[in-house]
Amino acid sequence: MKPHTHFFNSIRDSKPFPLKPASLFLGLFAALALSGCNTTGKSNAGGGVPSGASSESYRTPTANVFRYPLTSDPTTLDPAKIEDGTTIDLMQQVFEGLVKWDEQNKIAPNIAEKWELSADGKTYAFHLKHGVKFHHGREITASDFKYSIERACDPALNSPITGYMRDIVGVKERLKDKATGVKDISGLKVVDPYTLQITIDAFKPYWLGNLTYPCYFVVCKEAVEKKNGVIDESNAVGTGPFSLEPGDYRHGYQVKLTANPDYHGGKPILEAIIRPILQDAGTRLSKYAADEIDMVEIAPSDLERVNKDDKLKADLKPLPRARIWYLAMNQVPADSPFKKLEVRQAFAMAIDKKELLKVALHDEADLAEGIVPPGVPGANMSIKPLGFNPAQA
Repeated sequence: MKPHTHFFNSIRDSKPFPLKPASLFLGLFAALALSGCNTTGKSNAGGGVPSGASSESYRTPTANVFRYPLTSDPTTLDPAKIEDGTTIDLMQQVFEGLVKWDEQNKIAPNIAEKWELSADGKTYAFHLKHGVKFHHGREITASDFKYSIERACDPALNSPITGYMRDIVGVKERLKDKATGVKDISGLKVVDPYTLQITIDAFKPYWLGNLTYPCYFVVCKEAVEKKNGVIDESNAVGTGPFSLEPGDYRHGYQVKLTANPDYHGGKPILEAIIRPILQDAGTRLSKYAADEIDMVEIAPSDLERVNKDDKLKADLKPLPRARIWYLAMNQVPADSPFKKLEVRQAFAMAIDKKELLKVALHDEADLAEGIVPPGVPGANMSIKPLGFNPAQA
């Protein structure tokens, strides 16, 4: 089942949403669209606390602060360890990598302005933009990327997302080596201060997509070493359009991100992004209705309430979401019945997927025809799954 998600992206008086920088919208809104949310936004663009003011409350609206809730506390602020979409959505405003996704869901240059690929398809030469700076002012170089990738592969860090890095020559060997610390990886080479060479073990058309994962985001070596290898709210120094200043993450309450005036993609028009931590869907909707936040994802269970409220209904914006729900049949045990094709087919035919969509998701999803959703490279729209047939099952 491929869900649609509802966001409130309140543009209540039809004026353009006054947040223009691609660095914000491609980072924030592109990710939201892929998450498949319904959104509404207010024409004032925001609310929150003015620059330099206390981040005690997100309730007072101001012109250039965008208030958008987190559904849970960030799991970690260390890019090398982030694996959940909620935290990625937050921290991709602070940290960045060589490449990024653009609004057409394609790989685009980011800190790397261009790259070349060797004739055998295994060696990439990434050429960095000149003048890209960490939030504290130091210019980044290719050595910073080499350090960041090798740090992510330190067994002591115990990163859960090194699977996206195992194609790099030498990474598998490094992960098997239990010696701690940042060690050289043979597939990484600093050619000059603005050129990083990465060699993978075979030609893999998908590999550039791996580079968009947080484990490839560049981190500041001196800031990391000040905390003995730990990254938290006191030293989350990146290159992104917004910075996380010490004291602006209050666990269980909110995260405030402050605009980076020296951002290489241009100074953001927003002064700040306020992310109140609101775990309950009903609470998020109530705060939106009270004009305390500017955008919110809507749970299917709240749609009836929204549709009965003319003001809320006018703000509702359905967006497709590149996600599916599925049942996985475990064929690993030697005596697993799911090793038999007929058993798997029987389960497929015994489940009324259309009824699931109606009851569980209020018909706010499409029936998935394959494991890869439409719009994602590799989607096969010619697949026709088995239909609901309990007698045949």
